[in-house]
Amino acid sequence: MGYHLRKQLTILFIIFFSLFLIGAWVYWAYFYVAPNCFDSKQNQDEVGVDCGGVCISCERTTIKQLKILWAKSYFLKDDFYDLAASVENPNSNYGLSEFNYVFKYYDSADNLLGEKRGVDFIMPRQTKYVVEGNISAKLPVSRVELIIDDSPKEKWLRLSNDFETPKIFAHSIKLDFMENGNAEVSGIIKNDSNYDFEKITAVVILEDSQKNIVGFNETEARTVMAGEDRYFAVLWFSKFSTWVERATVEISTNLFSQENFNKRYGVPEKFQEMPEATD
Repeated sequence: MGYHLRKQLTILFIIFFSLFLIGAWVYWAYFYVAPNCFDSKQNQDEVGVDCGGVCISCERTTIKQLKILWAKSYFLKDDFYDLAASVENPNSNYGLSEFNYVFKYYDSADNLLGEKRGVDFIMPRQTKYVVEGNISAKLPVSRVELIIDDSPKEKWLRLSNDFETPKIFAHSIKLDFMENGNAEVSGIIKNDSNYDFEKITAVVILEDSQKNIVGFNETEARTVMAGEDRYFAVLWFSKFSTWVERATVEISTNLFSQENFNKRYGVPEKFQEMPEATD
């Protein structure tokens, strides 16, 4: 190979190498995107596309929003009503420490009479009643709707795998009628667990002989110690237009709240898995 040919090849190599370096710099500076959890690719140590490994749990990406099964009003007396709705959490492993909702109630012409906002919680696979009592309406309530704000996936929580659901229930439930015909329901809340709870909620449901719901009430038991029996009673201050056959009680407590859930004689337990980018 002659001197001139070697010189030409060297120059060409330098030119092509310089162009390669410039092109590589442009690509890295303007076009290259490092693997991440939002690139629609299964990379890094992801189990699925943009989920698992260093990214959000794959199960969390399939979380479904709460379902509202029904919402109704229950007349009390004068211009007062109880509002109630049935809410279902379709997720097997995830729940919410809190969700925001609003009851809207309308007259027969579908005019909005008022709104009532609130906050509640829900456990995995739970179907629960949401109740707002003694709501005033200037006209008869004809229709009720419940609206629940969608909760972003990072707000959903999962109980740790080794967590055993505490046994909390109501027993010795008694339905009585006072001399004026008003109904009273009483019973015992049993905290049959090793934990103290700051708040346990009891929702009381009244049914007629056909098992149709005719009324709701709600009460709270505060600072219920492990193993404790706590008496409760709720009263309706108006007569029902139909005969009340039975009363049932649904008990719930917020297992996602550190302030609500403490182990007796110990420190707060780590009973929930916070939102994190792991399976």
